[in-house]
Amino acid sequence: MDCYYNQLNTLEDKLADIKKEPFIYKRAELALAACQKCLANFRLRVYTNGFNNENDEITFFKHIKPKIVGYIYFYINLIKIERQIPYLKNKDKDKYLYHFVLTLKKFLIKHREFHEYYLRGQTYNDKIFFCRNLKTINLHNNAVITIVDASFNTSHDLILARIIGNVKTIDYIKQQYWNETAIHATQTPKLKWTGAKVDLIELVYALHYSGLISNGQAGLIEIAKSLENLFAIKLGDIYRTFLEIRNRKSSQTKLLDTLKVNLINKMIEADG
Repeated sequence: MDCYYNQLNTLEDKLADIKKEPFIYKRAELALAACQKCLANFRLRVYTNGFNNENDEITFFKHIKPKIVGYIYFYINLIKIERQIPYLKNKDKDKYLYHFVLTLKKFLIKHREFHEYYLRGQTYNDKIFFCRNLKTINLHNNAVITIVDASFNTSHDLILARIIGNVKTIDYIKQQYWNETAIHATQTPKLKWTGAKVDLIELVYALHYSGLISNGQAGLIEIAKSLENLFAIKLGDIYRTFLEIRNRKSSQTKLLDTLKVNLINKMIEADG
């Protein structure tokens, strides 16, 4: 699977460079072309070589292909937004963006159980969701492509891709138009995270599932972005890192265990 991950990393580096292009349509055109080329290479490789085992197949359709198609959904959404915004008055812009985000969130809500399954790094349904299985045919519009191109699609990889694209789009709107992170652009963070990234990602997930932030309404990415801004750090692919945390042979909650021990020790010292 290393070849797939290497090409995905190369694509994401290229997309990072493309973001420097100031003209939005040119940026989208270059990004979509890069994604299309990468996806075409992957399709040919899958058709030609297949996968060594079931786990490799699941990894590809759960952690690799959806990210690329997610970028495609994102850039298509971006073009939809930028085609409308310049021609709207300020009050109409907010109304348009609100309804755009609402539409994206409706899809997330519709698939919230599956989205949570993915975010929590669960695996018990992976064979159903991320293996190409012709025995089970889903009778809905989203499943058309899985029937037409069954060798390169599973029942849920495109749903996951759209979820990823929608989340990216919502983050873009928040940052670009609602200035939710604008304050951090002009301020130098006073706090620095000097521990390992994996520890901070463990904290992100713990805070998310505790429901202690915004009455449990804060999203995983929202919490991650806030901590990134607070501590001046880039966490990268938190989903993949969370899988590594879950697969630890020792404690899965290494940071939380350390925090607990240190706090208790300080309490004992304070009590004399």
